[in-house]
Amino acid sequence: MFSFWKKKKEYPDFWKNYLAHFENKLPKKTPISELKFVVFDTETSGFDHKKDKLLTIGAVRVSNNKIDLADSFEVRVLQQDIYNTEAIPIHGIVPNKEKGIPKNDAIQQFINYIGADIIVGQNINFDIAMINHGLQPILNEKLKNKNIDTAQLAKRAEHLRSPQMMKPSEFTLDALCKRYNIPMHDRHNAAGDALLTAFLFLKLISQLKKRGVKNLGDLIK
Repeated sequence: MFSFWKKKKEYPDFWKNYLAHFENKLPKKTPISELKFVVFDTETSGFDHKKDKLLTIGAVRVSNNKIDLADSFEVRVLQQDIYNTEAIPIHGIVPNKEKGIPKNDAIQQFINYIGADIIVGQNINFDIAMINHGLQPILNEKLKNKNIDTAQLAKRAEHLRSPQMMKPSEFTLDALCKRYNIPMHDRHNAAGDALLTAFLFLKLISQLKKRGVKNLGDLIK
């Protein structure tokens, strides 16, 4: 009965600034060329977002159907130890031998970078889960951005193929880059993978435009 006395939750400044970006919603008819995207990737010590560690975050902005290399983001998270040593040959980050910043600071910098832009990634649900898990102890909140998974977008772009023929192995980043003639470099590096995914994203957008996908409403269903 006294719920009206409940104190309003007070957010840190970085989160207030982040939320302010969402005050004006984009109309569904906004052309894709007028949308801003942040293509990002995380490198982690394993594949369990609750137990494994966030190592690096890499991102690049895409606007006006172009990749803006001058507006990129990369941060390495300070590591005291990495429990899953089996992943070290993949991500190449060795405990106590790599400089970085505290995870909370890395998360906040990433939040400041993305604003309300649409976030894009290959199998993006995992990367979002890693960021959200890092946000939880800071303020128990989650990312608010609309998001696009390039693996799922590729399946939409190739929808004429039989679903039975769409094997998961055909929709890895390596397989998609090969299929769409994207030269691969800096694999298993967050910034490098983000850039490759950005190239893939633009190729897929081009394919989908031919099939009538022209605005925000068409792109995000």
